[in-house]
Amino acid sequence: MSSKPERKVLRLVHTDRKPDFIFLAHWVETWNWLLKFVHELHRNPQHARRWMWLWPVYAVVSLVYLFRRTAYSLVDRFIFEGEVGETMLLTNFGWHFALRRLQLLIRRRILQAVLAAEVRGAKVIGLGALTKAEWLTEGGAWITRAIPNLKARIVHGDTLTAAVVIRQALQLIKRFSLNIWPVFITGATSKIGRAVTLLLLQQDIRVIMFTESDERFEEMKAEAGKNGRLLERAVSLEDGRSCLFWITGKAFPDGKTILRHLPQDGIVLNFSVPDPLSPRLLKEWRAYWQTTPPRLWLFPNRQGTRPIDVTIPQKLYTLTKLRAGIRKQGGIHALRHAFATHLIEAGRDLPTVQHWLGHRFISSTLRYFHLSQGRFLATPSPLDLPEPPAA
Repeated sequence: MSSKPERKVLRLVHTDRKPDFIFLAHWVETWNWLLKFVHELHRNPQHARRWMWLWPVYAVVSLVYLFRRTAYSLVDRFIFEGEVGETMLLTNFGWHFALRRLQLLIRRRILQAVLAAEVRGAKVIGLGALTKAEWLTEGGAWITRAIPNLKARIVHGDTLTAAVVIRQALQLIKRFSLNIWPVFITGATSKIGRAVTLLLLQQDIRVIMFTESDERFEEMKAEAGKNGRLLERAVSLEDGRSCLFWITGKAFPDGKTILRHLPQDGIVLNFSVPDPLSPRLLKEWRAYWQTTPPRLWLFPNRQGTRPIDVTIPQKLYTLTKLRAGIRKQGGIHALRHAFATHLIEAGRDLPTVQHWLGHRFISSTLRYFHLSQGRFLATPSPLDLPEPPAA
């Protein structure tokens, strides 16, 4: 099993070549300011926890940036498949966009950055995180109206991501001769997932679309036209067991749920952020598969005839707690509370945590919101927290 058979490495470069494309985004979390000085964090953002002690500095910097004259910063330069790319960030943090009074300032900075990107020679400018502020950028339409003679192409961030995903998907299908199996897609109803699904269907590739909405499936099938005959609907991940190629694009289902249904030799192409199949989860899964490969059930009973009883994890939890000397009251459901708290402390926004926990009301999620220094962490997943010390 492989999460990505071939990793496309983005490497920092020093070259005189003009950039072929530029990602225009903004600082999201306050710790992102470190990216200007610690380039390793571009590849391993989870290492930002090492710099947690600087969180008061991050908060002050995010305030100072409101008054900076500089509109943008060039923070990354790399080569991807022979193309020179750069990452350009506005001198604005995510929380600035919540202040409507700053709309004119942010728009002015966007225009300055776009013009600078064209001067640098970029042929394509992708709106990275800026696409989240549709009310501000209109997906790029506002920029083209403000600069009618712009030569560089303005591309919606989702469009650029979809183009990369479909290109990678077609390469993988050709390389591993996967065209004889259907492609299993989660998150097909998102903007990116929809584009990827329709483009695969145009290439006469069968697609199994995981969705609980019959209405959205029928809409997608109608939009595909005559190729809609190649689109099938799955209401369970179990339907994807016969597919060797999965494309994942939603935080749900989570990584462990995906691994329970993914074939042993399955290939996964992910465009969800964060990646549900984190490196640590894959490492633990491979170790488990090598020592005790499951035949039918992921966690079978001793006879292998059925899954373990629901009381077994509860007993293991209680036994482990006693061995660790933890006397605090609470059952195994406390792990769910700890998971939610870790997400909040790692910087995840409340709507995302609400979605992952399945809360109907945001007020239920707010119970996990605690002010702590840990909130400034950038851990992509609680599964990637520091390894426990050796016994």
